[in-house]
Amino acid sequence: PFSVEIGKEIGMSKGVTKNMGDFESLRVDVWLSAPCDNISQATDIVKDIETVIDDILEETLSEYE
Repeated sequence: PFSVEIGKEIGMSKGVTKNMGDFESLRVDVWLSAPCDNISQATDIVKDIETVIDDILEETLSEYE
């Protein structure tokens, strides 16, 4: 369940750690938020935010392959 106040923002943070070998790792974290005026929009907004975050994480990690 979401709790959203009028005029507030809703957001999400996700991150991944990639093993780079030789005892090294790469950590990538992304935070994204968007305006959310009412609770009925919250689920759709979070899904959209998660899609963008996943794309950013995937693109960033692919640069290190």
